[in-house]
Amino acid sequence: MATSTATPSITHVVQRLEHSVAHALDEPTVRRSLAELAQVHNWLTATRAAFVVRLDELTAAQDATDGGGDWAGDDGRASCAGATADTAGGAAGGATGGRCPKPTELELADVARMTEREAARQAMLARLLARFPEFAAALRASVVADSHLQVLGRLWHQLDIADRERLVSLDTRLVTMASYAEPERFRRLVAAEINRLRTDDGVARLTKQRRMTGLTHWVDDSGMVNLRAQFDPERGQRLLARIRRQRDKILASGEDPADCPATGPARWQH
Repeated sequence: MATSTATPSITHVVQRLEHSVAHALDEPTVRRSLAELAQVHNWLTATRAAFVVRLDELTAAQDATDGGGDWAGDDGRASCAGATADTAGGAAGGATGGRCPKPTELELADVARMTEREAARQAMLARLLARFPEFAAALRASVVADSHLQVLGRLWHQLDIADRERLVSLDTRLVTMASYAEPERFRRLVAAEINRLRTDDGVARLTKQRRMTGLTHWVDDSGMVNLRAQFDPERGQRLLARIRRQRDKILASGEDPADCPATGPARWQH
């Protein structure tokens, strides 16, 4: 099994922390130890996220192979509906042996002795982090912090689908911003970047729409002249406004065309 380059440094940090005697440390050492604890926390968050995503993949593959199943029981966690009592082979070998796999959230809740709500929150953040591979690598190396990931999680829930795609496209930029900004400033910087991308997208869309502006005309079988036009939103609204003003001017003057209906909606549409 390959070992990441970050593992030796984390191992060294953990060993030093493990052998520390808190009441015997001086101030600089305590401060350094707190910084190292933060480093370990970030590494743990990134590593747990990778394991969560991997467990999701494995359970999905097991569901596809065995047809899946539903976990049941009084507490919603105790058993798997349709599971056989004889699972010794699966338990010993690590395979599910025909049972439906345990959901990732429940595994987290059990091993960490946390509430299912907290386990679901952590699983959500882990799956979100998987969308940002460069940010995940930076978190593992403590270039960014778990607090920045929490900000991303809150932002993600506030964004629509289009803005979420914009956020994902900022993966590299997110690392740069988080590396020098505390969480609240990071939030504001990310929001500004999304707004910038949104504006850029709007300008690009308007440019494309202007290129599609045009008018066609033809004479149908009855001899009527038909017009079909399409305009970008800006020019189209200006044109409609001019037509309305001219129509209102004619109606107000009382100089209606001879064939204009005298009353009713048809008069305004003529």
